Amino acid sequence: MTERLCREQRRLERKLAETIGFPSATILSNGESVTLHSLKEIRELLGVDPIDSAVRAKAEADFAAHQAHWDAADREIGYSAAMRAEHEAANRAEALLEELSETAATTLAGVAAKLDAILKEGQSSEDDAEFPWPQIRSAIEDIAGISRQREPG
Repeated sequence: MTERLCREQRRLERKLAETIGFPSATILSNGESVTLHSLKEIRELLGVDPIDSAVRAKAEADFAAHQAHWDAADREIGYSAAMRAEHEAANRAEALLEELSETAATTLAGVAAKLDAILKEGQSSEDDAEFPWPQIRSAIEDIAGISRQREPG
């Protein structure tokens, strides 16, 4: 669920970025066009110098207008809602993993399930060759082999 919601959130963010652009303001600084992506960046670059106050005020207003445009489009397509849903799913998955780690396995299948959860949550890809992922995959295969040997017939 978390992965599906993450993909959806990224799709919506990409759509916003392509249609609206990330909130920003562009100013001329030392003869060069500079794009700033936050009020903090604007204030850090332009400081409190009275000479720059008109430029700063215009940049802040431009940024606020762009942010408002982004926010309106966000509400229309549901980007922030998708991001909240993704965070909630990630928090729920984390809580379930914590609960899983606190629950004793009583069968080989239970141990394999715990290892599989670790593998799915932790490895960057199914063929990740960095420690400990190959070792965990090997342990899961060993458990499956032992389980098959223990089954009657």
